[in-house]
Amino acid sequence: MTSEDLPEAISQGRLRIDQVDQRLITLIGERKTISEQVQAARLSAGGIRTDTKQEMRVITRYAQALGPAGRDIALSLLALARGAHQPQEEPPLPNDDTPLLAASVQQPDGTPDRLRRQIEFIIEVDRLKDVFRQSPLLAANRKENDAEHSWHLALMTLVLAEYADEPIDTSKVLALVVLHDLVEIYAGDTFLHDTAAAVDQEAREQQAADKLFTLLPADQRDHFRSLWDEFEERSTPEARFAKSMDQLQPLLLNYGNRGGTWRTPGVTEQDLLAGKSLIKDASADLWRYAQNLIHTGAENGWLPRI
Repeated sequence: MTSEDLPEAISQGRLRIDQVDQRLITLIGERKTISEQVQAARLSAGGIRTDTKQEMRVITRYAQALGPAGRDIALSLLALARGAHQPQEEPPLPNDDTPLLAASVQQPDGTPDRLRRQIEFIIEVDRLKDVFRQSPLLAANRKENDAEHSWHLALMTLVLAEYADEPIDTSKVLALVVLHDLVEIYAGDTFLHDTAAAVDQEAREQQAADKLFTLLPADQRDHFRSLWDEFEERSTPEARFAKSMDQLQPLLLNYGNRGGTWRTPGVTEQDLLAGKSLIKDASADLWRYAQNLIHTGAENGWLPRI
């Protein structure tokens, strides 16, 4: 090939690439349609929307054929087929005029007052399942809710307690992580990178705590409120470890989703490191791991390195 032939070769090559791209786009659209039909058939038969085993087979197939980039392509195809580009509608928060959920549940005659109040509290906190966070799930095409988040923190506590730098009472950490987000029933979730919402976050959550915990008998009201305050203040080894779980868990979800909320405009690697730095107050090992997640995410292009 002479130098005179080079521009023509480039032009022809680019034309062929454009043609291949168009065929790929058509095939991806066809794949998406078929996948949606399979999902609809599975749901109508009483099954789940996402077949995790099948998705893992797809990921393995692409990774074996194309290497690490193939895994990313497979994840993008799977997300597209699940409709991950569709925004999720956020339910409205209850206000002061919203009746308690227990108002629609008639307690059996003869229920002792203390038990009645405890059951009313338990019913009311069912609202936590309808408070959605920003982190995307790995197992389904939607955002995580607060109840799922709290459960995940409890399980992480049981699994990762050995990495605490200070001796901790695991049962107390479990109580802290189960209670810590209950106030978001009334206050809503505040996204880590939403600086505007953070301005009145403390006031909203304090007001919500005052409202929620008063549903309980006085002794439990005071005990639960003191645990919630302890978590917020990070005044004990247990509270610091509970907070580290709260900060680590979204990292796992977002890393597994190839960035997830890290792709929020304006968020950088340094922002994320600063926002998650409380992990180091509880566990040097888990902080090193968290830093590795963030650095690797930046290296992969999932958030800017600034």
